[in-house]
Amino acid sequence: MADRITLRLGREDIVVTETVETDAGIEVYGRHRMEAACCPDCGAPSMRTNGGARTRRVQDHVGDLIVWLVLAVRRFVCVNETCGRRAFSDRWEGIGRSKFAERLWAWIGDLGRGQTETGLARERGVSTYLARRAARRAKMRAVAFGRPRLP
Repeated sequence: MADRITLRLGREDIVVTETVETDAGIEVYGRHRMEAACCPDCGAPSMRTNGGARTRRVQDHVGDLIVWLVLAVRRFVCVNETCGRRAFSDRWEGIGRSKFAERLWAWIGDLGRGQTETGLARERGVSTYLARRAARRAKMRAVAFGRPRLP
């Protein structure tokens, strides 16, 4: 009998369907919890899909593990006749168009304080690109909070 890997993602919007350990790391297969999605332009809910689901790979972290989320992305058709958008896809909070989730950017940026980017990448097993960009994002966030704001 094979070992079964179970992880708590800490996300309410993703249903985990399978977890697999590969050479690239741990892959968590999931889908959106809701059957319907709202159009980002007009807000009309839709259950009509446009073709089959595609997958999208996003790197995230759970606890101290860096995992790959393999998400099933559905394309929906907007049912509102007056809306200018014909199709849209599933959206998850904190996961944009990047290959990395927002909480992974923040976690790597917080870990990187006082370390070199290549040292952090080697220690955590991530790419130097991710470590460099996460450190840059953390610096920009720190500078943004220190700026005086105009009334």
